[in-house]
Amino acid sequence: MKYSKAFKIIRAVKELSQQEFAQNIGVDPSLISHIESGRREPTKKTVQLISKKFSIPLKLIELLSKERNEIVFDGVKINRLGIDLLKLLFRYDSEKKFFLAK
Repeated sequence: MKYSKAFKIIRAVKELSQQEFAQNIGVDPSLISHIESGRREPTKKTVQLISKKFSIPLKLIELLSKERNEIVFDGVKINRLGIDLLKLLFRYDSEKKFFLAK
């Protein structure tokens, strides 16, 4: 799985820097950087922390990591299914072209 994509999408939706994202889940910011660049894969525990902290189902995180039919959204490659799932969890602000927490 390519968790790098899922992490970038979640950070974009939550409007967090890598450092803020890392602080929210209690890991070193360099870990997030390594995961997003594809140099490392997260542990199952890290993925579970993200799921719990941000109320994102594990299955959604996995889907965002697996899909191959990608499009670009806000500079991040994301799949169509991922966008549909994000719309279920977040409100899309068409003026700002950004997902906001419901």
